[in-house]
Amino acid sequence: MCPVEDVNDLPPNAYSGSTDETLLEAYEPVVFNVHTWLLVEDNDITDPNNPNFPQVGQNEVLESVARLNHSFNKFNIFFKYNGFSVLNDTTLALQINDDNPHPACSIAAYPNFTSYIDARNYINSQSNNPNVVKPNSLNIYVMKEARCFGGMKISATAVSTNQVGMTQNNLTHEMGHLLRLLHTRQGSGSSACETVSRDANNPCDPTLPLQNQPPCFNADIKGDYIVDTAATPSLGANQFPNEYNTGSCEYTGEGEDCQDTPYQIFNEDIINVMGNAYACATNHMTTGQGIKMREYIETAITNSFPLADAEVDVSALYEPYSGSYYNSGPYLPEHTPLFQPGFTYSFLRCYGDYDQPSPYGDTSFSYTNGNILLSIDKYESDYSTITHPNRSAIYIAQLDGYVVNRPRCCYNNNNGFASDGRTVKFHDGVVNNNYTITERDSTAINDPHLINNLENGLYKIEKEYPDGTQTQTVIYKGEGNE
Repeated sequence: MCPVEDVNDLPPNAYSGSTDETLLEAYEPVVFNVHTWLLVEDNDITDPNNPNFPQVGQNEVLESVARLNHSFNKFNIFFKYNGFSVLNDTTLALQINDDNPHPACSIAAYPNFTSYIDARNYINSQSNNPNVVKPNSLNIYVMKEARCFGGMKISATAVSTNQVGMTQNNLTHEMGHLLRLLHTRQGSGSSACETVSRDANNPCDPTLPLQNQPPCFNADIKGDYIVDTAATPSLGANQFPNEYNTGSCEYTGEGEDCQDTPYQIFNEDIINVMGNAYACATNHMTTGQGIKMREYIETAITNSFPLADAEVDVSALYEPYSGSYYNSGPYLPEHTPLFQPGFTYSFLRCYGDYDQPSPYGDTSFSYTNGNILLSIDKYESDYSTITHPNRSAIYIAQLDGYVVNRPRCCYNNNNGFASDGRTVKFHDGVVNNNYTITERDSTAINDPHLINNLENGLYKIEKEYPDGTQTQTVIYKGEGNE
């Protein structure tokens, strides 16, 4: 349950109401930093590596950001993992929706819990405190325990969620609110009532009560202000007259809008992440919802709203969140740059002298499209495998179609010692099947006099490195290169 959301507070004329897929596809990628706060009680353990740590860990935090990307990338909205912090504060760690009339949702029933409104107000009062609010980021607060709600939008740059919801649809739902989406059930049964009609040629007369008019159209100015989300009331598995089947995820109710027109609710309305058919909700959002978010983002950045402070360049998606690149000397375990999950990566063989990855804007290096050293699916769950192999450049499939999308950040470091290798001599002076292979250990393959010590002829020198990469060099040893 999500207890609080904003009204439709976009500036005048900021939202077009469009459902044009072409318009949505024209938006270039926008990237936001995301920082997660794991809320624990005052005296709780704060070390995430301690088995008694009462919160989730880095893997779940990474998964949550991956799920945000799964949900929003189709709208060219991206999220860059910007780490997590542990915050000892019982008043934030234990929250309750005490507006809920159920007796179990009162502060009296949970005296150690804080009203979600008080928690929200406290976080907002600390906007300049980096120990509570990460600057230049969207902030996600993960409650240790939540009662009678699953999370909420806190501010223009902050949301909260419970531990379970952070890796499920709840976080997507709250991020939708942050980007100015309303509940699809917004305003049903009130003066903001959205009518069932989708005939824009028959608009409602704003001077007349809805009951005094024939079925008319107001979806662009009522409800959630989005035309391609049906007029939808609050739904429940046993909530007569607006029930839905939790197995088929189809509407089975007999409810009517404020003009006594029967609701026309379809599966895509049931599964919409901004609804409340929780048993069937997915991360589904419509084109109209996507356009509204993009128009809000454009307005926020143009007018320097707080959201704009969290925006980072697309190049941030090509930077590791952990580890470092090998430069020279011993190859150590920390020489493993790790990239956030949630994207489909291809690491393509590239060429050039780059002891460290080339700058994002450097497109001068060459690469081979068909030679992929490593492929990572966006649903990869072994995060230790999402690294940047030596001798490769990074391609992110979710940016496909972006005008400057191509492999970036070529890393082609030749400073390392090979772990082993071999020389292949071609006896006929051409590359064919008449050859001899000589295996060589790390000392032999790295010998600076290796070529000098070879007999004259055509060779292929193969080297294997500790990071799993390989190189192959074909040479002709003659009198002039001894």
